[in-house]
Amino acid sequence: MTYTHLTIDELTTIYSFWKLNKKAYRVAPALHRSAETVYRIYRFLDAGGTLIDYQQHYRRHKQHCGRKPIQLSPDELVYIQAKDLPMHGQRHPNGYVERRGKAGQLGRDLKTRYQDYPNFKREFGHLEGDTVQGKNHQGAVTTLVERQTKVAIVLNSHTKSSQNVNRSLAAWLTKLPRHLFKSITFDNGKEFAGWRTIANQFDLNIYFAAVGAPNQRGLNENTNNLLRKDGLHHDLIMDQLSDEFVQAVASRRNHIPRKSLNYQTPLEAFVNQITDEQLKFLT
Repeated sequence: MTYTHLTIDELTTIYSFWKLNKKAYRVAPALHRSAETVYRIYRFLDAGGTLIDYQQHYRRHKQHCGRKPIQLSPDELVYIQAKDLPMHGQRHPNGYVERRGKAGQLGRDLKTRYQDYPNFKREFGHLEGDTVQGKNHQGAVTTLVERQTKVAIVLNSHTKSSQNVNRSLAAWLTKLPRHLFKSITFDNGKEFAGWRTIANQFDLNIYFAAVGAPNQRGLNENTNNLLRKDGLHHDLIMDQLSDEFVQAVASRRNHIPRKSLNYQTPLEAFVNQITDEQLKFLT
């Protein structure tokens, strides 16, 4: 709600009611003002002030209201305009809902996930997934991150089509021990419309964050920003990337120690979660 300053007529009306000993809380609704606004003037008058005194006092304070001017040094201006900032200086307002490329709620939501896995936040084997697009939507890779170890998986799907995303997911999952991963949580992008095929083929539980709520897959969103810095730049065309390049980007991220992992690398933390039997399958 936009605030408007008190007018001379309003001040005169409040003064008249004060002289008549009318209660402030009864005056406020008649003026469509908050009771505190009227109480503030009543207190000023009760203390011996005049209406003219209050008007001058109000005008002085009125000059200091509103948004303060932003004055930054040249160095600060250069810094916030730097190209390597994660958000590039572009933020969405509170309450913004992303609608581009969304297909509505594709499948089971997070309430179901918590019912299926009560210890979801503490146990190994749950992934968050998304796609990262190239310049002008030319090409894409599919990204996954395991929640406990923060290990990043980047799949060279070449495009954002559901067929290519499913193909890259299936090729990767085929190489893994069955049930190594328990679940994947995606956003509601159309590229994940074929999720049932993956869920049935690999006996995986797949869930979806609420539409327009990337914070429900916050680790994946943050990892995508880091992968952008590591090589998947915004100006990169991704439909012809080599598998070697894609794996090199993931490898770089997975070999950086993380404070949240007690300064282990994501790869070290991941290997510590793998059983000897599963390790034999991977090698």
